[in-house]
Amino acid sequence: MAELPKKTIIVNSSSVQQGKNSFETGLLLNFNNPKKGGFSIELLMVLDKKEGRSYQRIPLAGNAYLSYLSSLPVPVALVLKKLSDEALVTHLVKNGFAWLRDADKPFDFLDSRHHVLLGELIAGILQELKPLAPALKYLFHLPPGEPFINKNIRPASISAFTPNLSFVLERGNGYLFLRCRVMLNNISFPLEDFEQQHFFLKSGNEYFLLRKEDRDLLRGWEAAGATDELPAGGLVSGPVAPEEELVHFLEKVVKPLAEKYPVDTSQVIRQEIVDSLPVGRVYLSELNENFLLIKPKWLYGDIEVEEWDGPEVRVDKGSAVFTIMRRKEEEEVLAESIRKLHPKFSGQRNGYFYLKFSEALEKNWFVGFYHKMQGLDIPILGMSGLRKFRYNTSPPEFKIIAGKRIDWFDLTIEVRYGGLVVPLHELRKAILGKQEYILLEDGSLGVLPVEWIQKYSLLMKMGKVKEGELKIPGIHWSLVEELDLGGGADRAGIEGRSTLQMELTEKKARLKGIGKSREWPVPAAVQAKLRDYQLAGYQWMCLLDEMGWGGCLANDMGLGKTLQTLCFLQYLTQKYPDETHLVVCPTSLIYNWEAELKKFVPGLAWHVHYGADREFDESVMRAARVIITSYGMVRNDIQHFSGFRFGYIILDESQSIKNPASLVCRAMGMLNGRGRLALSGTPVQNNTFDLYAQMDFLNPGMLGGQDFFRGEFAVPIDKNGDKEAAARLRKLVYPFILRRTKEQVADDLPDKTEMILWCEMGIEQKKIYNSFKEHYRDSILEHISGEGMGKSSIYILEGLTKLRQICDSPAILHEKEVYPNASAKLEELIREIEENTGQHKALVFSQFTSMLRLIREALEQRGLSYVYLDGSVAAGDRRKAVQQFQENDSVRVFLISLKAGGVGLTLTAADYVYLVDPWWNPAVEQQAIDRSHRIGQTNKVFAYRMICKDTVEEKILQLQEKKRSLAADLVGDEAGFVKKLTEEDVVYLFS
Repeated sequence: MAELPKKTIIVNSSSVQQGKNSFETGLLLNFNNPKKGGFSIELLMVLDKKEGRSYQRIPLAGNAYLSYLSSLPVPVALVLKKLSDEALVTHLVKNGFAWLRDADKPFDFLDSRHHVLLGELIAGILQELKPLAPALKYLFHLPPGEPFINKNIRPASISAFTPNLSFVLERGNGYLFLRCRVMLNNISFPLEDFEQQHFFLKSGNEYFLLRKEDRDLLRGWEAAGATDELPAGGLVSGPVAPEEELVHFLEKVVKPLAEKYPVDTSQVIRQEIVDSLPVGRVYLSELNENFLLIKPKWLYGDIEVEEWDGPEVRVDKGSAVFTIMRRKEEEEVLAESIRKLHPKFSGQRNGYFYLKFSEALEKNWFVGFYHKMQGLDIPILGMSGLRKFRYNTSPPEFKIIAGKRIDWFDLTIEVRYGGLVVPLHELRKAILGKQEYILLEDGSLGVLPVEWIQKYSLLMKMGKVKEGELKIPGIHWSLVEELDLGGGADRAGIEGRSTLQMELTEKKARLKGIGKSREWPVPAAVQAKLRDYQLAGYQWMCLLDEMGWGGCLANDMGLGKTLQTLCFLQYLTQKYPDETHLVVCPTSLIYNWEAELKKFVPGLAWHVHYGADREFDESVMRAARVIITSYGMVRNDIQHFSGFRFGYIILDESQSIKNPASLVCRAMGMLNGRGRLALSGTPVQNNTFDLYAQMDFLNPGMLGGQDFFRGEFAVPIDKNGDKEAAARLRKLVYPFILRRTKEQVADDLPDKTEMILWCEMGIEQKKIYNSFKEHYRDSILEHISGEGMGKSSIYILEGLTKLRQICDSPAILHEKEVYPNASAKLEELIREIEENTGQHKALVFSQFTSMLRLIREALEQRGLSYVYLDGSVAAGDRRKAVQQFQENDSVRVFLISLKAGGVGLTLTAADYVYLVDPWWNPAVEQQAIDRSHRIGQTNKVFAYRMICKDTVEEKILQLQEKKRSLAADLVGDEAGFVKKLTEEDVVYLFS
């Protein structure tokens, strides 16, 4: 804790003689007075003797204490009189407890109501005493739980500084939580630096008096308990919620807190000022069936504002807050352009314009209006709702003629309604605006088939109109390749030049032919024999290098992504001998890369950039062919890294940059390299937006801007289950993502058997489970009925978590009541371990570290050797634990926190895997199993999911099967699974 400014102590020199010994009067902060609610202020006689100092308490009662006050400053004495027993009882009597007036020992009869009232009185008197504290020569405290003896009396001081609280919103291990900070004399400290004792925060022997509202808040947080599996820094008291409940947590917890205290949300909530030019658009509608209503609106990014919105518009969008800085002058250009188009508009200033339909159709006024808006690049929306216009009856005809330039494709697109041709720029605006009608030259409305909008909207969004043609970047060749519709009911077709068709066919053939090509043999310096699918992965990387594309190798965990990449690095070193390549990975994988380099490509010169004593030495960088570092090191040293040009930048576990707003992701974008590659067994972990930052790193701009991607793909796929949007995204990314599952390469791995280990709860455990289930079922259904599903999610998750914890053991509940360790799973697991680990090794995974501790204790009681890993284990100790398990034959069991062991572990010594508690997402469970079932495993692997019969765990298994499809449509990976519960699901789970 930073040192605070020293206080000026005013020494009172008066003392009293008592016999041969002198004593002086001091004050004692006594935190061991249960009769007064746990705290009292007492006078203290301080005696200095030859044999040492001793103390004697003088209660503030009767008249005897008054003689001791004379040695204290008069203002202090006056305040202390307010703390006498008589004054305190008088206060209680005045506040409704008249019977205490006649009680012989009134403080023996006080209960919690009296203590609360006394506490508020004492806290107020302490505020009066605080500025006088420096005048005291002797101020001491007796810590809680310690008896009054000389050695326990310790010096104290009451600080003149008032602590001010502030909060920081953080996320970690799948949770959102608030950390409290304490501001003293403009210096900020973490709350963990202090102890909270009654009215004070205490640091060392210094006491800081809290305000009432701060005491109440911190007391409530302390009572709230703590949550397992939070980041380094220990358990966090106070409100906690899963990350997916961000919106609810902001609304119910953060916003009310921010009304009273400073709350920094920047680590979780992206604050963004939108200061861009407005893009106008016009909405048409009918008013009272007689009037055409024209309403201009403006887009800032993807946020729409109207004329009467304020000068600054604030919009909350999940994990981002956008403040729109409106540019009224630019907006007025559109409004004035419309106002000039008809005399009746001059006096209309209500944010919209209106005309009678007869006036709008007179002298083709509406046609002129439409073309005026088109000339200003203003889309016109809402025409499908107009009933006063005539419609063209000719069926539309669609034709595309495709050509190829160096870096893009030229598409000539022609749409006809009979003899009327629609200009391309008008067609593009209509399709992008999702208009179902388009105004033709003769004033009629042509119908735009919905299937056209669906088929061609992505093409129009990715291309730009120039010189009457639609230009598509070459990286989107898969969109052009998919245009061969072969004719059909919409009478659409494609006419392409033979050279273009040949090029597209060749691209597709080369992608399909990887693994069979002789262009890129494995370099002789690689000391390994690649399996067929690994050879294909290596050649795919070489193909990407030739074409100048970035790609993501997304093989299942355990299929040798590192080995394939090392082959590629050896190939690059031979092809570009002067280049230095950068590998960025989680800290836990640095040692893995180092070991694999030594094993498979010992001739490659490498350097590890990591640790407190690291130096960015450019000569060392240039001498090495491969630099290995962590995401945190790049973030911290980005000023050095960004100035160095690398050959390839390779991100391992690239899902680490899935948040585009994170400092890590921004740092990766600042790196300078000729090529880029990503490795991830789970590129889509939680939702589709996880993919955006990774693909934008690999091929910048390929998926458009963040808002475009969110609106076009992420929201439709994740919130609406839109399979067509998933298919469109897959069409864009499939050339740049290579994925092989274990099922596809099953011949290269030993068998894996997955089964359920059913556990039957005992009477005591079942009784506790049923009690909690009934409580949560009633309260959750009441919440849903009153607030709806969206606002009830946090209660649903809380209930499910409690029930899952009880299935493990009621002893791991964080409740005021202590529950017994009645655990069918623990008994079954220990029996399994004792039976199976004679000739085998086992991995034991649990989401709850408190359950791992129970298992740990049970193993120790039986003398079974084990190693242990959770999120608090440092990288070096993690490596030692893995090495000990892999190499020490006497260590048969590895206890692992599910999240700490999800990536970066190769544990092929194990052939038994126990998942103690099922997780929401089956892909996370597969990651755990993949620690053992991976290349290098020679034994058959047995994986057991421990499930308590007739509980929520069994029902979660059944729901998992229903909710795992959309991410598979995208990249064939179940890790994109996002759990969505309906009200029917909730009723089922708690039934």
